[in-house]
Amino acid sequence: MTKRVLALGIGLFCAAALLLGLWVAAPMGDDAPPPLAASPVPIEASAFRAGFLPLLHDAVAKAGELVVIGETREHNLFRIRAEQDAMETALAAADVWVTAHPPPPGDELAVAAYREGAAAIRLAMQEGQAGFLRFDFDRVARATETLEQGAAAVERARGLLDGEALGT
Repeated sequence: MTKRVLALGIGLFCAAALLLGLWVAAPMGDDAPPPLAASPVPIEASAFRAGFLPLLHDAVAKAGELVVIGETREHNLFRIRAEQDAMETALAAADVWVTAHPPPPGDELAVAAYREGAAAIRLAMQEGQAGFLRFDFDRVARATETLEQGAAAVERARGLLDGEALGT
């Protein structure tokens, strides 16, 4: 009877590990480009900033959470995955806004900085997850550096728009 219980325990553990591995390895977000508006709607600079700045503030906050997770070498897969999903949601919302509302003259640099940062953050999340699953913690460390660079670029985008909004 003891061998049966041990075999059942090992079987359940293996099944749980397999399910956890499949859940963690599931692709983050949707790789499809954000849906395009029927036709982009040009808007004034103040309206562009009023719509895009809150999205940048959210993205900066979410990126900051991921940076902390990377720097502290978090091992809670559920927390990591939840923060990655929140980050992808924030980036997707900003992508949709920029696609639907092309930047007015003078705000192109901020949008370029955002796009650079968003691409780096997405790459970092993919690399960090791949490194974590393969126990390649050097790869995770490199992904954290890439994440920090992406977060800095999104912060730079926010600063460019905030500075213009404040008249500086």
